[in-house]
Amino acid sequence: MEAIPTEYKGIVFRSKSEAQFAFMLDNSSMLATGWVYEPNNLRCKDGYIPDFLLFQKQRIIIIEYKPIEPTTTYLEMFYRHMNEIIEKDLLDLISGYTIIYGSVYTNFSIMDGHDFKRFEVFNSELRQKALEHRFDLKQ
Repeated sequence: MEAIPTEYKGIVFRSKSEAQFAFMLDNSSMLATGWVYEPNNLRCKDGYIPDFLLFQKQRIIIIEYKPIEPTTTYLEMFYRHMNEIIEKDLLDLISGYTIIYGSVYTNFSIMDGHDFKRFEVFNSELRQKALEHRFDLKQ
């Protein structure tokens, strides 16, 4: 299925699921104090840009969001890109990186080391709000 570009908060996301993910970040007090979508300053030589830069109290984390579980091939590429980005981070601002996969229809899983652990990143009430949010209406 082809991704449908979706606008949220004046940002055009590559897919509706990314816009829903951003909506959940904005409405989840425990996760972030802010975020940036596709931070261009972290672009890799081959053009790859991480999906989100997440700001927490004293940490900055790269988040790669996927609606389905990533393949081994994708994970290998992801680690290569993260190594390139971390090498460029001369100020040591980035605290870490992870992949979160799932959707408003399911629970989410988060990468813990090289394994995925399923847990409730966003509660079912928040996932339902994101599902019902009218992204087609200007906020």
